Formats: sequence, structure tokens, C-alpha cells
Amino acid sequence: MKIFLCILVLSFATMQALVVAKRGGHRFDPNMCCNAEKSEPDSTAHEAMKKLFDECKKELGNDGEEGKKQPGKRHCIAECVSKKMNVLNADGTINEAEFTNNVKKMATAPYQQAVAEDVAKKCIAGANTATDNGSKGDDKCSSIPMKLKHCIGKEMFNACPADEQDTSDKCVEMRKKINGEKPKEE
Repeated sequence: MKIFLCILVLSFATMQALVVAKRGGHRFDPNMCCNAEKSEPDSTAHEAMKKLFDECKKELGNDGEEGKKQPGKRHCIAECVSKKMNVLNADGTINEAEFTNNVKKMATAPYQQAVAEDVAKKCIAGANTATDNGSKGDDKCSSIPMKLKHCIGKEMFNACPADEQDTSDKCVEMRKKINGEKPKEE
């Protein structure tokens, strides 16, 4: 069970890796810009997650050179991984109990652990009221897993206590961007 829970953490990280590759190497980490104590995820879980991710890519025909030409498949890969992890039910709805348990396990810092259940509830509510009914683009795959991933990242990032926040210009601008504020004019 512990490995399964760690797999969810890594699934979101791996899904982020797709975005990172697409955007030229920029990766979002909800722990960046926070100086509070945190721990790292289990590396064996990372390997298990990578295996699920690769299985889904292969099942969807999104591996190899042909897969590189289909970046829009990230919603399908995320949906596949989420279903294999029981975070998304076969009918595309969120398995709320499993998702909540996994968010609690993802929380790597005490400040995140304190808000994990509320974060899960907020993200579930947001994903369930999405205006696109979970579908995105021509691939017709659910956008719910990606919405959950983005919500978790934003909420965990914002959970950093004010006295632990990195106040560098880069982090201040990142907070503004994540929260929809207009960036500083240059």
C-alpha cells in the first residue's frame, strides 16, 4: 500500500515531466520557494511510477518517435495512470477516498500535512465542476487528472507559511503567476 501511495506522488511528478519536456525544461515543484522542512519521496516508488507511466504510453501508442509527435496525449496518459492507481474510477469519476489518502501521503512537509485533507476536498470540488466536463481536445481523454495535479501543486505551494517563504524576486513573481496576479512589468 505504501508503494501504491508513493506512486501517486510520482505520477503527478511524471505527468509534470511531460509538461517540462514540452516547455523546454521548466519544472514546477510545490516545495520550491519555501524554506520549511520537507522530505523527499521514496525512490522505489519513483521506479514503480515510471513503469506505470511507460505502460500507459505504450498502451496509448505514445512511445517512441511517433509519441513525440503527439504531445496532446498527456491527458490520455494521465487518465490511464490515474485509473491504474484507482484515483480515477473506470467511469472517469474521481475516487475521492483514494485521492484524499494519496494527497495526505504526498504532503512532504508538516505545513502541507496540516492542509492535505482540505486541499484534496478543494481540488476534487474544482475538478468536478470543470466546464469542459473532463474532456480536452481531440483526444477525448479526461482532463480531470491534470486539473487535480495542477490544483494540488498550487495549493501545496500556497500552503507555505509566510515566515518560511523565499522572498527572492523569482519566488515573489512565481507566487503572483500561480495565483493569477499580473507579473511585474519590466
